[in-house]
Amino acid sequence: MISKYTEIIDDFYDGFDFWKNEMKMSKCESLAIVIDESQRIINKGIFQRTCIYLAYGEIAITLEKISINAKRSIIKNLTEINLEDVKKELTQEEFEDFENRRRKILEKIDAIEVKNIARVCWYYNEFNEAINEFLNVELKKQQTIEKLVELTLSRFKRDCKNTNSEKSIVYITLIEHILEEYGLKVDKTVISGLVQFIKEFKVENIYNEQLNENEIQILLSRVNRLKEKLF
Repeated sequence: MISKYTEIIDDFYDGFDFWKNEMKMSKCESLAIVIDESQRIINKGIFQRTCIYLAYGEIAITLEKISINAKRSIIKNLTEINLEDVKKELTQEEFEDFENRRRKILEKIDAIEVKNIARVCWYYNEFNEAINEFLNVELKKQQTIEKLVELTLSRFKRDCKNTNSEKSIVYITLIEHILEEYGLKVDKTVISGLVQFIKEFKVENIYNEQLNENEIQILLSRVNRLKEKLF
């Protein structure tokens, strides 16, 4: 029989995996949705709240950045608790597991960078990985360039509207893959929208969003390499 402790935490992880893997959302957005969906469980009592925030914290410390409110809420709900009350709900083995996981979260969460805009869904490394994974799958299907562009911009349509940084990463990664796969002989009229985007790229348009200075410079270097190839 699955214990209440295990069931609550597993359900939280299942919800997170659903939004991330099935609905193709970012980790940050998936986590925000699941914690919101978990309010009914949280409101049942201190034990349930603590279990949810344990799972919430474990996922949060794997992210590149989290909101200041999320960080404060996790710390508050994992420190301002009566451990004896939690212990009454758990076996000795479960309580030891809980304490080890709780300590790990509290040791690591201070090092997680705070994001500076609320609407951010993706961060640089995670987003690059998601786009590359998508493109690698589609390229194996030997799609035409036109179809590849159409599918990619459709898949990441919502993200391209979210921030200039996310749109830039999509366009830059897409054209990098096209040039790598098809070479410089590719018909530029087919990718005219992408080429125009690279030509008009302005680094100031991605400041004060989700990228840090190092990531901005990496993205700028990628753009400059593309400009050298295309123009």
